[in-house]
Amino acid sequence: MSLLYTRESQCLKQADMILRLEQLERQNKELLAINNLLRNKMKEISFLHGVLTDLIKTCDFEGTVEAILDMAIKITDSEAGFILLAPRGCDSLEVIAARGQFETSVKDYLQNHTCLVRDCFSSRVVEFSRHHPALKPLRERDASLRSLMAVPLQVNSLVIGALILMHRHQGQDAHRIEYTDTDRSSVLSFAGQAAFILDNTRMKIEYGRRDVY
Repeated sequence: MSLLYTRESQCLKQADMILRLEQLERQNKELLAINNLLRNKMKEISFLHGVLTDLIKTCDFEGTVEAILDMAIKITDSEAGFILLAPRGCDSLEVIAARGQFETSVKDYLQNHTCLVRDCFSSRVVEFSRHHPALKPLRERDASLRSLMAVPLQVNSLVIGALILMHRHQGQDAHRIEYTDTDRSSVLSFAGQAAFILDNTRMKIEYGRRDVY
């Protein structure tokens, strides 16, 4: 009886040890995944910091806008992008920049229907998939449009505009058509810094003109 009990006890200990080893292995894999994610995030932040630092040094508003838009498109692997900005002291939005592949009628629609992206003014990212009713008018103008993401350009508590990004493509290629959580978090962080640079550059130009006058 004592020998049987000892064997059962040893078996239980071995099973418990195996279970603990499996748990430790899972935890180790999770920690490695988190470490890789943080490492990639640090690389991304360092890269964005360098780009934004270079942009701060220029007073060329048009060049700054285009550089910001090109970078946002690159970060999210988008095919098209737009920046809508509100003139200082005005609530209306204007399309001040457009980059990438898009139909001209899409840009015209965004200019005349800025209400489409005003939901992002609540300081959140707004995304429309190709089946969303709000995207139907745009898809009627561009059959290649697959999804749209609108990101607020906010300085402190003031939203000065919106960054719009689009996935569009034809055929059945491997290119993804939806934005990921990583895309959303990355571009939201980028937009916060970009908005500050845009507003800062705009003020430099305005104050410079006043000095000339």
